[in-house]
Amino acid sequence: MEVAPHARRPEAAERWLQIATFTLLTLAAAAQLMAPPPAPVDDQGTRPPSAEVELQGRYLLGLHTLGAGGGPQLSQGLDALLDAANSPPERLRLTALAVAIGNREWAEARIDEARVAIADGELSAAAVAPFERLIAPEVPAPGVPDIEGVASGQPIPGDIAATLAEEHGWFGELTTALARGESQAVRSAALRTAAALFGLAILGLAVLAAGTGLSVFAYSKWRSGALSSGYRRDTETGDAGPIDPSPDGWPGAAGGEDRTPYLETVLLAIIGLQVLGAVAVIAMGGIDSATSSRWPLLINWLLLPVLMWPLARGHSRPSFTSAIGWHRGRGPLVEIGCGLLGYVSAAPLLIFGFLCSAFVASFLDTPPHHPILDWVQGAGWLELALVVSVAVLWAPVVEESLFRGVFYHYLRGRSGPVLSALVVSLAFAAIHPQGWAGIPFLISLAVTLALVREWRGSLIAPMTVHLVHNGLVMTLLLTIS
Repeated sequence: MEVAPHARRPEAAERWLQIATFTLLTLAAAAQLMAPPPAPVDDQGTRPPSAEVELQGRYLLGLHTLGAGGGPQLSQGLDALLDAANSPPERLRLTALAVAIGNREWAEARIDEARVAIADGELSAAAVAPFERLIAPEVPAPGVPDIEGVASGQPIPGDIAATLAEEHGWFGELTTALARGESQAVRSAALRTAAALFGLAILGLAVLAAGTGLSVFAYSKWRSGALSSGYRRDTETGDAGPIDPSPDGWPGAAGGEDRTPYLETVLLAIIGLQVLGAVAVIAMGGIDSATSSRWPLLINWLLLPVLMWPLARGHSRPSFTSAIGWHRGRGPLVEIGCGLLGYVSAAPLLIFGFLCSAFVASFLDTPPHHPILDWVQGAGWLELALVVSVAVLWAPVVEESLFRGVFYHYLRGRSGPVLSALVVSLAFAAIHPQGWAGIPFLISLAVTLALVREWRGSLIAPMTVHLVHNGLVMTLLLTIS
């Protein structure tokens, strides 16, 4: 079999290409992991609480409303939130939660801190007044203004309620509801949040039990040789579809395929992501606007044509689609079912990754956080549809095509499935914006996706895993918000 001209690229050139690719991957990862935290609160305004903090607050209020958990458990929850608070406004807003769950002494301690912060110029009296009202005597001094001219005992007006919601998020809404004596709706929503989290925990235990059994069964099948590699079957024998071996020395088993264009594709994709990010920053008028807006997400679809670079480099379409898994495998329904089976089987690995992330978060005192959590908060239906589409459509299609398709195929030509899966998974985890604490779980998810890709060959199965995982996360966020 004659090897195509582009398959005879000098090894030195490919080594330089490898260096450039992994250098850019490292720089992109460093930019994500070393990104500075949000700017501290200053005199110009208050940063709203993160989705994770609001979720913990809802959960504690839901436990109190449900009657589950004793006073010590709720106090421990308040103390945990207090430990995570980094500024006087973040500590002040917890006053409302303490009042709602009946811990008046804890609430009074926060107000005392806030009064000290007023004296130090870190808080204004107007900012503290709505929270002070929550611990005021039941019979206030009549006619004494406490909130910008509003007398004690009078309902918080709409403009101040809007400011509380803007600056303190859910805690501001809770403050207004408590001051107006209309907290039932907020308590009911918190109860739904607690019930959803309880249900999720029960479902997680059931999936863990099923996944443990399936993973043990799969391992025994692999040890006996009954579980084969769909990736090798598709790329070496052409079972994925009609393969023309002549244009580019296909199949790879004959040693004729030049995989360098796939490494070039990874390099181009990394550069493309950085360029698209720069375009978004310029178009939105700054980094803060670009990261807070949902609309720049649309331009990420422009990355998809870059993945077809091997076609421009002379690879035939059948060899390209088989190489990166863009084929139907054993049929779409079979591949989707196998993806679901693989996701359940990986439950022990995913839970282990989650526990490792929790440990890292406690050690670093910085929980993992993805911007998508903030994008969901306060989003209109159109913006929400955009965020959901990116999570359950763009990420499964583009990220799987890049990492488990193009990048994995290149590495598998030079190493086994385990090393290839680990390298791809490290790159996948590092360029996501969850920070250091999110790395362990992201690696466990990425290893799962790579193993499913190795097992099935077709990308339909790992795309299914990615879609289902992101879909479950989005459903949970929308349910508890």
